[in-house]
Amino acid sequence: MIKLAAAAAGACLVLITVGFHLWSRPQASIPNYSSVRDSWKPSYSSLVDRNGESLGEIRTNFSVRRMQWVSYPQLSPALIDVMVTAEDKRFWQHGGVDWLALAQAARTNGKARHKRGASTITMQLAANLTRNGRSASRRGIRQKFQQIRLAHQMERNWSKQQILETWLNRIDFRGEVQGIGAASFLFAGKMAGGITRIEALGLAAMVPAPNAPLTVLARRACKTAERLQPMQDCAPITAFLQKTSQRNANLSEHNLAFHVKRRLSGSTGSVIKTNLDANLQRAAEKILANHLRRLKHRNVRDGAVLVVDNQSGNILAWVGSNPASSKARHVDGVTAKRQAGSSLKPFLYELAIENRILNASSILDDSQLELESVQGIYAPQNYDHRFVGPVSVRHALGNSMNIPAVKTLRLVGIEAFLERLQQLGYSDLDQSAEYYGFALALGSVEVSLLEQVRAYHALANGGKLGPLLLTPDDKKLVPVPVMSPASSFITADMMADPTARQYTFGRNSRLDTPFGASVKTGTSKAMRDNWCIGFTSRYTVGVWVGNFEGDSMTNVSGTSGAAPIWREMIDLVQAGQPPLPTLTPDGIEKMHVSFVPAIEPARPELFLTGMGRSIVQVVTNDDLQPYVSQPADGTIIALDPDIPPQNQMMRIAIAGKTTGLNLTLDNQSINPNQLWLPIPGSHLLTIRDSDQNLIDQVRFSVR
Repeated sequence: MIKLAAAAAGACLVLITVGFHLWSRPQASIPNYSSVRDSWKPSYSSLVDRNGESLGEIRTNFSVRRMQWVSYPQLSPALIDVMVTAEDKRFWQHGGVDWLALAQAARTNGKARHKRGASTITMQLAANLTRNGRSASRRGIRQKFQQIRLAHQMERNWSKQQILETWLNRIDFRGEVQGIGAASFLFAGKMAGGITRIEALGLAAMVPAPNAPLTVLARRACKTAERLQPMQDCAPITAFLQKTSQRNANLSEHNLAFHVKRRLSGSTGSVIKTNLDANLQRAAEKILANHLRRLKHRNVRDGAVLVVDNQSGNILAWVGSNPASSKARHVDGVTAKRQAGSSLKPFLYELAIENRILNASSILDDSQLELESVQGIYAPQNYDHRFVGPVSVRHALGNSMNIPAVKTLRLVGIEAFLERLQQLGYSDLDQSAEYYGFALALGSVEVSLLEQVRAYHALANGGKLGPLLLTPDDKKLVPVPVMSPASSFITADMMADPTARQYTFGRNSRLDTPFGASVKTGTSKAMRDNWCIGFTSRYTVGVWVGNFEGDSMTNVSGTSGAAPIWREMIDLVQAGQPPLPTLTPDGIEKMHVSFVPAIEPARPELFLTGMGRSIVQVVTNDDLQPYVSQPADGTIIALDPDIPPQNQMMRIAIAGKTTGLNLTLDNQSINPNQLWLPIPGSHLLTIRDSDQNLIDQVRFSVR
């Protein structure tokens, strides 16, 4: 006891001597409690929907993890008791400095290998608030005296509850975690008011050395527990600390509007408001997850959904992936680039109608086609590898036929269509028209679901391209006219016609809604992507289905993959809402159309003013002048020595009337539309009539 008193006296003498020297020097002062609390900036902001309903937290500061400030009444009694016992057992009695603890530390530190601290919670907080960038590890006698002086100042101006509250909010825990709010949520999965005694012991053990090994933390926590109440077993504390390590490794678990949170992670403010609808967002995530489960056996893992309000452009639901099935859940399927497939065809036909090249009842020939391009001979095929012959534009679009689309692109021009797609906001189309070639009609380019929905949203809004708004703070730019209102209206009408798509999709397909919706599907090469995008007078809904890794799905088309998801979503958003009145724009006339011969039933049809006609005379194949349709003139065929010859047979085909004709290949008679085994060399294919008059000839070569 005498030695302890002597040590205390010695410590006081040193402190008085140094203190006298420092007291006259300018010293830092303690800010008031309110300013400290008001300056607190969480690293997480609260994300809310259009109605203020919480969508969860969004991280905005990646250098530290802080939650909202936790006030004293929000702390659990067990947490308060354990923290005070572990760090400053006479906190409630002393006036900022525990002189007895200082004396004991001075006596012990003179002999011990490991130094013992004696800073009270008040002194720690004083040092924390006045650190001024200096290392917290500097614990010289001058720093200790400054802590003492500031602790006394704080105790005179702050309440004990304010001191403990502020200290708990500012102390560091493991990793980047700072403050009891973040530590409670991230390590225990709950708010600070629900922390139990076991959890509090584990958290308190982190304070002196936050990143110490788990064995050290467990030993430290058990010592604190012994001071509170003797424990028979420390296993529960060790188990909790092990769980904190696992939790800390999984802080980015997928939650509501996950990709929206990542997209807005650079935003500021404690509350970030979005235009999302929380209920619709939940439903969209659930619907996507359910359908991807259904498609799992067909090698489908990923999908995305985007819902937009047509009138405002507000984004109501944004689902970038499904974490349960995805191998790359952090990829956002709304913004990821994927091949468009047939989903671009509405804009091709709209441009042809706008330029008065075609109208909805114009006839296109769906027959075998070969075209020369920079890349060689381009021979498009329909999805079902069948040809129907003459078909109207309305039915060609409705049934997503490829040959009529390519022929329409020839009429419109690749360059003109490419420019239109660029005007519609498809951002990655930066190559020349020759680079894309005729395959542009069939969507050989990569686009995002966000771009797709924005372009379809323009169709729904009379051809005006406007911004899609994720938050109320997004720039509300004035929509720009890109397509004419009249041609947009006619295109939307064709897309909403269930009879126009019966040949491909059948009656009562997933695309046929009771309230009328304009919709288009698309499937990319090798079934890597499915699209279904459509709109009503109120909403535009887009869906993509596929695999982020790019592997093919198994026998999944737009109607079996994306369309069921789209149908469930469009039904949901339209439920209980009558369609808005449809106003026919200026520049449109309506006429009853009949086809001769009757390749399609007579029907009412929409035309641009001055383009209408009541009878459409169809030119059939037998009416055409015979010509060689395959191969094209100038074709160069390269044989592959690794492929069996029988698998490299080529078809020789004639279009038009074929009766009474003589078809010869290198002066040898052959039958029309027969398969021929290519022979290296130059070849001449001719058509002559019964009088041996030359009608058509084609030169090609085989290498």
